[in-house]
Amino acid sequence: MSMINKKIMSVARRPGGLLLCCLPVLFSCGAGGGGAHLYNTPDAETVTIGAVYPASLWDKDYYMRDALELAVKQVNESGGVLGKPLDMVIRDDQGDSRIAQQIAETFSGAGITAVVGHWSSDVCYYVEDIYEERKIVMITPSAVSGLLFEYDYQYIYRMITNNRLYAEALADYAERQGIGVFAVYYSEDAYGLDLAQAAERELSRRRIPVADRITSISPANVDVILDRWRAFNCGGLLLASSFPDIFEPVKLIRNSGTDIPVFSEAFNYTDFETVMAGYLKNYYVIMYDFEDMDPAFLAAFRGQYGRDPDTYEVAGYEAVRLLADAMNAGGSTKSAAIVRYLRNLKDYPTVMGRASYNPVTREFDGRRMRVRPYTYAAEDRDGPWRE
Repeated sequence: MSMINKKIMSVARRPGGLLLCCLPVLFSCGAGGGGAHLYNTPDAETVTIGAVYPASLWDKDYYMRDALELAVKQVNESGGVLGKPLDMVIRDDQGDSRIAQQIAETFSGAGITAVVGHWSSDVCYYVEDIYEERKIVMITPSAVSGLLFEYDYQYIYRMITNNRLYAEALADYAERQGIGVFAVYYSEDAYGLDLAQAAERELSRRRIPVADRITSISPANVDVILDRWRAFNCGGLLLASSFPDIFEPVKLIRNSGTDIPVFSEAFNYTDFETVMAGYLKNYYVIMYDFEDMDPAFLAAFRGQYGRDPDTYEVAGYEAVRLLADAMNAGGSTKSAAIVRYLRNLKDYPTVMGRASYNPVTREFDGRRMRVRPYTYAAEDRDGPWRE
């Protein structure tokens, strides 16, 4: 049995695990419109790529759509792709691996040869084999688990780096600040497990021990956990979990009067700012360094949306621009031409500096993360991060 069939069967055995028959809504954000037709034919008026993320869940927030639209707009202002306007069809996978599998299959039948997506590591795990077998280039802008890409894929890439870079930024900061012992709260999924393991490896390399690893903080155990952290002299807590799952642990810790520095990735949700207000003292985020960001891109993003981009929006923007450049350089929308360009990428100018293809991790290296304090003011809508 092929690996793709094994993955599909494992999803189907989950509760309610029959593959869904309903198709997610299709819509576009470029020059052309969506619809049930074949894309990228020789007589097509546009060049079309796909994008997949949980649109129905997150379009009310900051994530992804703004960055994708800005990238398409700028590509078209620069002449488009192969002399045609760039278009993008967006599918909503609802964060559900079963829906994501359907989307991957329908993209294949519709002539889509390149996709920006999917969002989470758990979803990417179940679709990467489909894209590989269908020879569709997939660049995820947000899945950071090192557990992905375990096979010798030709068509699967990651625009953002894996969790190793987050771990290095955390360890650099801890070393500079003299944080001698860490605790880790993690979720038992691909993202949480991998980030926790990456952080522990990197902290250990700097001789900073992880004294406690937990998957649950509740009213029943929070006092015991905090007593243990005090006994271990823990100076920092890494949250290797997603929002909103981190809210309850942070609330319990802070309501218990503990100001231990808390670290997580940058969750740039409107809901995050609202829900976490009052619990952000000594809260730090790991994100791309704005000091490294192209001033022209930053000005364009701020001018268009009145705020700063987050880490994943930057990666989504770069993925669209990279696919457009690959098609223009290769003179074709065919996935084989895109792959040839991607695999020979060296010193490619991104908004975060120069990036080169890493054949081991199938990422585009060359950028860095930085730890920044997160302070929140209700009247500040230009972006949550302030020094």
